[in-house]
Order: sequence, then C-alpha cells, then structure tokens
Amino acid sequence: LGNGTLDVLPGLQVEDVERLRRDHPEIDVVRRGKRYLDYIAWNLEDERFADVEVRRALAHAIDVDTLIGALLTSGDQRYASRAVGTVSPELQGVGQPGIEPLAHDPDRARQLLATAGWTDSDDDGWLDREGERFTFTLSTNAGNPRREQAQLILQEQLRQVGVDVQISRLEGNVFYQRLREH
Repeated sequence: LGNGTLDVLPGLQVEDVERLRRDHPEIDVVRRGKRYLDYIAWNLEDERFADVEVRRALAHAIDVDTLIGALLTSGDQRYASRAVGTVSPELQGVGQPGIEPLAHDPDRARQLLATAGWTDSDDDGWLDREGERFTFTLSTNAGNPRREQAQLILQEQLRQVGVDVQISRLEGNVFYQRLREH
C-alpha cells in the first residue's frame, strides 16, 4: 500500500494505520466499522469453566478498556469498542437490548471465585480448591502480535485475582483446528 502497488488493504494493524497516515498523507485510510471480534472461548467441558459464576468472575477480573487502550488505540483514535457477548459491535443493535457488559471489578471476581470454592488456602498468592491450583492455558495463534500482547495483559489481570494463566502460541492451522474441535 505504501509503495503504490495495492489499492486496498483490509485489516491493517493500528501501528500501520498511524505510520501510513504520517508517511503517506496521499493515502485515504477508511474505517469500515467494527466487524471483527476477539474473545476468549472458555472450554465448557472443563468443570471450572462450565460454572457460570466462575466465567462471570473471570469477566469481572478482565479490564477490557485496558486491553482496548493498550492494543487498539493510537493517539486520540480508538479503533475498537467493547462488545457484549459474541456479537460484533457492528451488529450490537440487532441483539437483545439492555444487556450491559460486566464491570471490571477484581474484588467482585474474588468473591465469586470464593463462592465457587476457589480460595488461597496456603497464602501463596494463587487460588486453589481441594489442593488444585486454578491454572489454565490460554492459547492463541502464533504470529499475531495483538493477540500475543493481549495474552500477557490477560495473564497479569488474572494473576491479580489469583488465577495462574499459562500462555501457549500455536501455529495458525493447529490453533483454529483446536478451536473448531472445542
């Protein structure tokens, strides 16, 4: 796009948009709406994530605005908005009206996790239940810098409530196959 051999290039990264605007003012960067959606797909076959209160707790532990600020904001331009559920923000008006996202509230997250039996019984900083630490692996496709950075932010946010997140980066085909196969 920068050297003139392309006319259209969808899916630019935030840092690329800012560089193009700075270095190539002749290029029109057009925002096409909020059609993409990143989300965490919890494995509901895992009894921890099958518990709706645990998922609600994890949602309270995650600060989506921090993620958007760190990964999808440049200067005064915010290139994302928070979705409610798995419906793209572009289609938010189509879904159930009145559904509000859960607020970032680590204290509420800890309360919900404790109600589900997850406490720090040995004062090591990690939640456990019946001697088992609350740890899981958060996977994404390798080579996706935005998702790789999101993993690190999520790892730290969940650490703040005592959940141990291990990071895995898989080759794209392997990652998407695992996602499809649940």
